[in-house]
Amino acid sequence: MKGSICLLVLMLLPAVLQADSSSQDFWNGGPGTPGPLSYWGNAFDSCGSIEWSHPYIIELLISYTLHLIHTGGPGCWEMVVVDTDGDGDLDVVGAQPAWDRISHWENLDGQGMSWTRTIIADSLEQAMSLDSKDMDMDGDSDLVIATYDGPVWLENAGSNWIVHTISTITWKAETIRSSDLDGDGDCDIVAADGIAGDYVRLWENLDGSGAVWEMRVVSDQYDDVFSVRSADIDGDGDMDVIASSEVAPKLVWFENTDGQGHSWEDHVICQQIGSTYLMVYCVEACDMDGDGDLDAVAAGNDQMPEGSVVWVENADGFGSSWQLHSVDNSLIGANSVAVADLDGDGDQDVMATAGEQWGEDWVMWYENIGGQASAWNGHVLDSTTWDAQDVAAADIDDDGDLDVVSSDANAGMRWYEFSRATSGWLESSILDPPGGSQLQWTDLSWEATVPPGTILTFQVRASNDPADMGDWSPAFAVPGGITQYLPEPAWYFQYRVNMMTGVPPGSPVLDELLVQYDPVGIEGGPEPTEPCLTVLSGNPSSGVVTLDVYLPEAGSAILGIYDLSGRLVSKPLEGSQETGHQQLTLTGLPAGCYHAVLDCGTERIQARLVVLR
Repeated sequence: MKGSICLLVLMLLPAVLQADSSSQDFWNGGPGTPGPLSYWGNAFDSCGSIEWSHPYIIELLISYTLHLIHTGGPGCWEMVVVDTDGDGDLDVVGAQPAWDRISHWENLDGQGMSWTRTIIADSLEQAMSLDSKDMDMDGDSDLVIATYDGPVWLENAGSNWIVHTISTITWKAETIRSSDLDGDGDCDIVAADGIAGDYVRLWENLDGSGAVWEMRVVSDQYDDVFSVRSADIDGDGDMDVIASSEVAPKLVWFENTDGQGHSWEDHVICQQIGSTYLMVYCVEACDMDGDGDLDAVAAGNDQMPEGSVVWVENADGFGSSWQLHSVDNSLIGANSVAVADLDGDGDQDVMATAGEQWGEDWVMWYENIGGQASAWNGHVLDSTTWDAQDVAAADIDDDGDLDVVSSDANAGMRWYEFSRATSGWLESSILDPPGGSQLQWTDLSWEATVPPGTILTFQVRASNDPADMGDWSPAFAVPGGITQYLPEPAWYFQYRVNMMTGVPPGSPVLDELLVQYDPVGIEGGPEPTEPCLTVLSGNPSSGVVTLDVYLPEAGSAILGIYDLSGRLVSKPLEGSQETGHQQLTLTGLPAGCYHAVLDCGTERIQARLVVLR
């Protein structure tokens, strides 16, 4: 019977469902549940072009299409995406240590659909890492390369590339980056060697043209340093250095204390990023939580079936206090990370790869839900790679949004075209709250983010027949009263949410929806044929509990309130009763859980009450 079913749901979920409102704040159960339901839970009826898999939000769907750049091995250990030829579109350059060379893929059509590969340097022993900057200040993009013979840079001479030696030190450079580390306006180099001497070294570009270099040691105190990046960690206006290691401490940063790269002070960010054995292979610096300072993002694995992607919060903004947070602690073989606003919502998302023989061979992106980096929605871009290595974000097809590029150490290069739907909709399951009474649906409110250029609207409908819910109301975009759309009291309610964007990949994001209603009398509609007991006040209640007792026929009825030990606490109703509704108000109940039991002849109906103080 309707009343009995509703009360059963009320007893199971007293803290979720209130008699005067119902909400929905997650949809990850997916479509296919038309209802009626006593509460929405995580289900809904149907949708089109809506992303619903995350537990807490819905938004316009992002899809991604795989495009191949290069399929003949070997692939690249690290890559950069940059307009090397000055034609206005983005090309790809990759370091291929297995063949001691640097390859260049030209984006021929500017759309990422046609590529040609050129070997621009070879005989560079174990060329593992590279970066792209204008090293000679002539207006084009050059390359710096880490090799086992030490760092070199490749001058972009237009029709060819010229190799320049930076240092004659025999030194197994594994990672390299370029930035203005001494504050003189040109590009210097920082590189790490975790094999030969555990050094982090700086090469100062003395003449600004890449012809004269001076080497300095940033640090020789940390074993197996693998990855380095330059960033202003302490917010003092000069460039510092952040590094990852295969042994503890796993993340450190080096403060550029004089601003000229002559004096450095080391600071530990964290000893571990998870398991003791996780080796950190990649680190990036970015403002993950939107508080204006730079945090650290890292990935690592232990050459076993483990792997983690983390971010470490720069808690004081000066690099003196750090707090570790997980993005994904189960990405087996995690070895690379990158950061970009892939979904166009103004916050930073994370990309990662997982490779090696024990890895998942996945390319992932993690959506930063809410912009605080406290909730993440993981999306698998690809699970068919072979030893996925590097990953980056770039607008390969020149359509105004970011795509993802990844390299595979064994088989080649690929990119994933991002495309946000421009419109979408979701229709809820039909709602039939507990209580056994027709309802006046009064208000609809919601929590959502609606960026400029996007639209979020709702439509509603109500009916006494769930098989015929009638027409949808006009769309409205402002929370508030809905009685003008639903003039008659009705048992059943349904909402529809509509999303549009004129600025993809931007999208509205819906966090929560709340509908409010009032139980009403019949006035032209049939009352239930069974006795009903309805909690009209909030459940849990702050102290005052209002109950509605409905009897379809006159007769004897008893309503008792019992505590969890079975002791009778109150008997607000007893004796012969008239047909219809009676509203009863209970006060003075101590905090705790109670059972309201309605006995009327052969019928016994119960509701659980929770009182808070």
